[in-house]
Amino acid sequence: MGEQMDKKPDQSHGTSHQAADHRVTFRPLRNGLDYLDDVVDRLTPASDGSPVDARDLKYAILHLQAGAEVLLKARLELEHWTLVVQDALPKTKQGTGVTHTQFKLGRFKTIGLSETLDRLKQVADIDLEEHRQALEDLSETRNALQHYGLDQTAEAIQGQAAKVLSFLLWFIDEELYVTLDPQERKTFNSIRNRLSALTDFVAKRMADLARELGPLASSTVVCPYCQQPALVTGTPDVACRFCFVRWNSSEHAAVSYVAKQGEPRGIAGPVLCPRCDSAAVVVDIGTAADPEARAALCFECGQTIGIADCAGACGKRLLFAAAVVPGQRCVTCSSLVEAAAQEPAERG
Repeated sequence: MGEQMDKKPDQSHGTSHQAADHRVTFRPLRNGLDYLDDVVDRLTPASDGSPVDARDLKYAILHLQAGAEVLLKARLELEHWTLVVQDALPKTKQGTGVTHTQFKLGRFKTIGLSETLDRLKQVADIDLEEHRQALEDLSETRNALQHYGLDQTAEAIQGQAAKVLSFLLWFIDEELYVTLDPQERKTFNSIRNRLSALTDFVAKRMADLARELGPLASSTVVCPYCQQPALVTGTPDVACRFCFVRWNSSEHAAVSYVAKQGEPRGIAGPVLCPRCDSAAVVVDIGTAADPEARAALCFECGQTIGIADCAGACGKRLLFAAAVVPGQRCVTCSSLVEAAAQEPAERG
C-alpha cells in the first residue's frame, strides 16, 4: 500500500514523476491540448438535457482563449522562438532584449493574438483571416468576463466555442499534428471524438430553427454573440433565435451590432432608413439569404435598402428606397450617383 502511495497516478496530460520530485511538466502543445480537453468537457450538453453550469461556462471561455493563443504561438515558435516575443534581441534603449535563456525561463512578454495571426501569415505563409473575427470575438468575450463580468446565455457561449474549437482542431491537424508525441495525439483524438456532441448540439438547434428562419432569411444576419445566422431583424424586439440574446429596440440593436462587428468586417452605420425613418440601418452586411452580398439592412422594418456610391468628391454611401434612377445626383455634392444600386429585396 505504501509503495503505491509513493507514486502519483498516471496523468493523461502531464509528465508524472516520483513523489520526491514534485515536478509537473507541460510543454506548450500539451498545455494547449489540455485547455481544449477541459473546454469540451465543460461545454458538452448533459445526456439528461440539463443546462451547462454557469461556472463551467466561465472556465470554458477562459480556457478556450488560453488554448487558442498557446496553440497558435506554438506553430509560430516552430519558425523561430523570437517570433512570439515582444522584445527579442537586439539591444533597446532600456537595455538588452530577451535572450534565449530568458525565453526558456519564461521571462518575457509575449505578443498578442492579432500580431500572432499577422506573423503566421507573414512568416509562415499561414493565412487565417477567415478565422480572425471568431478568434477576436472570443478574446473580447474573455476580456469582458475577466475584467467586467459577463451576462450571456449558455447557447451563445456554446455556439461561439463550437466554431473556435472546430477551427483549432483543423489547425492542429494541418499545422501541428506531426509534432505531437503519442500521448498528445491520444488527447487530440479524444477531443475530436467528443467535440461531435457539442457541434451536433449546435447543428440540431439550427436544424430545429430552419423552418422558423427560412421565410425570414432576407432579414436574418449572423449573431455577434453565438456566431449563428439566427439574429432576426424587423420584429418588435430584435433577438437571436439560437442564443436568445435580445435588445430593447431596433436602434439599440443596430448600434450594438456595428460596435461589435463593424470595423474589422467593413460594416458601417447605423443610418436613417428611407422607408421607416428609424436610425437602424446597418450598411454592408450579409444576410442569411445571401451571406456574401453586402446589403443595407434596416433592423426596424427588416427590409434591405438599395445602395449606391457617390461618384463625386464626397464618396458617401447613399441609401434609396428604390433603385437609383439614371442621372440621379447626390444630395450632398450634386455629383452623378453610380447606377449600380441593389434592388431592395422584399422580406419573405
